[in-house]
Amino acid sequence: MNRKSIVILLILLIAFGSFAWARGQEEPVASSQAAGAAEWEIPFLNVLTGPIASIGAYLQWGAEQAAREINEAGGIAGKPVKIGKIDTGMSPETGSVEMAKLAKSALVAMGPVPEPVIMASMPIAVENQFMSMTATTSFEYAEKFFPWSISWFPPTEQRLAMVISGWINELGLGGKSIVQFVVNYGPWPGMAAAHSVGIKNGGAKELNVVDVPQDAVTFGPLVVKALEQKPDAIILSAHPDKCAQIIIELKNRGW
Repeated sequence: MNRKSIVILLILLIAFGSFAWARGQEEPVASSQAAGAAEWEIPFLNVLTGPIASIGAYLQWGAEQAAREINEAGGIAGKPVKIGKIDTGMSPETGSVEMAKLAKSALVAMGPVPEPVIMASMPIAVENQFMSMTATTSFEYAEKFFPWSISWFPPTEQRLAMVISGWINELGLGGKSIVQFVVNYGPWPGMAAAHSVGIKNGGAKELNVVDVPQDAVTFGPLVVKALEQKPDAIILSAHPDKCAQIIIELKNRGW
């Protein structure tokens, strides 16, 4: 078993242990069912349809690959692990309904993935003392639901501020002007705030932020707004598809 599998196995074992410690005798039916089960089925509240389905597909593949590696090493307590698929899409309503079901029938879950689904459904997990391991979201979102979730990342400011300061130093941008494009939703504002700390620490000047609406389809006016400030460098705090559109508009304007 390689190091990645060992880490995942430990997380799963901790999750199962947390469940048992917290619930005690509250769910004797679920406990007895788990004891007699032929496999450990871990449901994954994932986003498998909609605009970020590619992220969900990647995460699903990773979870199933980890399960394969764990099973090749003998499973957990001699039982194989199976990853279930539950598609929430981007719907908070669907996520909440599915989480309510799992909180009464499952030992532990993975996900949810999109922040709107996390914010809507994780309070149900907390209320039921049900461990559900959120995926891809920032520490700042996940910490609201500790100890019934975990964060795969340290606080955003600890990571990104240092990265931005190093970037400024590497490119000689000290004393230069930097503008950020920021989607006003999800993890992006928190990331942008960490970027701002890094810009200041790196000795650069931050210009006025250009807000990128979540539903933006036209980016020319946003790029014009940014270029009017005459930046020396640009930081994009946005979804990949929006970043691509912004870059196209920047190139079209000779930047």
